[in-house]
Amino acid sequence: MKLIYNNKAPWFFLISVLILLIGLISLSILKKKEIGISSVESVTELFNHPIYSNYEFDQGDSIINIGIQPLMPSGIIFEVIKRDNILNKALSASGKKIEYYSFLKGADINFFLQQKMLDGGVGGDMPALSISSVFDVAIPIIVQKGKASIVSARPMLTDDFKGKRIAYPYGSISHYFILELLQSAGIAENQVRLIPMDVSSMAKALHNNEIDLFSAWEPNVASALKQYPEFFITYQQITTGYLYFSKAYTQENPEIVNHILAAVIRSISWMKSDRENLLLACEWNIMAMDKLTEEKSVLNAEEMANLALHDILGYYSKYSIVLNSKDVNLRRSLQNEYEFIKTLNTGKENKHWDEVVKNFDSKIVTEILNHPKKFRLNEYNYIISK
Repeated sequence: MKLIYNNKAPWFFLISVLILLIGLISLSILKKKEIGISSVESVTELFNHPIYSNYEFDQGDSIINIGIQPLMPSGIIFEVIKRDNILNKALSASGKKIEYYSFLKGADINFFLQQKMLDGGVGGDMPALSISSVFDVAIPIIVQKGKASIVSARPMLTDDFKGKRIAYPYGSISHYFILELLQSAGIAENQVRLIPMDVSSMAKALHNNEIDLFSAWEPNVASALKQYPEFFITYQQITTGYLYFSKAYTQENPEIVNHILAAVIRSISWMKSDRENLLLACEWNIMAMDKLTEEKSVLNAEEMANLALHDILGYYSKYSIVLNSKDVNLRRSLQNEYEFIKTLNTGKENKHWDEVVKNFDSKIVTEILNHPKKFRLNEYNYIISK
């Protein structure tokens, strides 16, 4: 029997193998991005981000680097504390100064916090829990209690969701919310079409009939309803937001952290004391939003103020900014959200919930609230000029 040799066969085989390998590598990278695992590409993207690549994080002992989110209602608080003379003078006396860096997402703040380029940052419940799963942080204060909403172009019940295209930001509280709602309604994920989407694209996509519903948080929902008054809020769920610090920074600089937390408490009191103060703070935050996005905000100061009254000031009493150890519902909710995060962190070593919950430490803020004169909680001295 004569063996027939085809000169083209080895080359065809090699090319086929090469194509297969490229496909597997591409699928692996895509899968990593889908499940939230940091890849070389995603890290490079953050370092080369058109906004963040311009940031020069001073690592000197005299500088406190804090990541903030102007696009969240809690951004208003930090525009106020930027202008707090009491805070700035207290820090100056210790040879310290805060540098504030604006970010689009809590996940981005977490990345730079893990890189030790930031000492603290602001994030919603999901970012706060996510950073807690892999990094040692102290979460002493709640800065926001808002709502995640499901928005549709017409009124819907959960039974109407079957077969619908639902957009959500991957790995966010809104992602968790829509899955929880589907589960409670007995609707399997394969009975709907779930579409990961950037939150800023959702309103237009719904208006253009590219999706049927979307899940998002404020002020994105309020902006969408203003742009498209025909939209409906179908369901809502309470969400929370936090200011947190690396645990190492908190342990090494307890007085500095105390001054910053006192400024947060003071800012809330100042905004509650007079609507003109709140409106001015909202104007400052709108300027910060416009600078970050290079676009004009859809909402005006009055509309932002109304959001703040619900998301920040409406919940404020002496201890509403403290994660109360007796608040069983909130802790249960956070634990359920954390279990959801663990399902996304495939391949990561996640801390046990009992370890994570210890990061939510109410002792610091309680001590500050119990000594208002020492921390000058009822004194206001702000740089008012815009």
